Amino acid sequence: MNSKHQIIKHFAEDWGDHSPQYEICLSIVDYLERTNLERLRFMSFKHLKGEVAPNSGDAEFWRSALYLTGASFKILDFGYQMIDELGQAYTLEIEDVRQAKITGELIHPYTGEPVEDYQNHVFIYFFPGTNAQGLV
Repeated sequence: MNSKHQIIKHFAEDWGDHSPQYEICLSIVDYLERTNLERLRFMSFKHLKGEVAPNSGDAEFWRSALYLTGASFKILDFGYQMIDELGQAYTLEIEDVRQAKITGELIHPYTGEPVEDYQNHVFIYFFPGTNAQGLV
């Protein structure tokens, strides 16, 4: 893993050091650095955005957060969770969500039945990536 200084330099090269995405990436790195990573095993989009960039646009935040999940950094990682009509939460495999986007159908992980209007029941969440620990 590169040093924090090298990572920040990479952000500037990719985004430009005056772009909203650059600022958001810096804010995410700073947040991970100052927070106990064990407490960050499940960060909803809303929570993470609220902690690091509450005034940014959703699209800018998405681009920045997903950029940090990429192979070049792995500072963040992500997963999917489904909340069913009873309020029960289920962690989903990324491949299941990809297939649902292709087929338009998501199978409930417990009942085996198709989930009606699945897009309104599936949420992305973030957690520290494998290189988050190395931010020094």
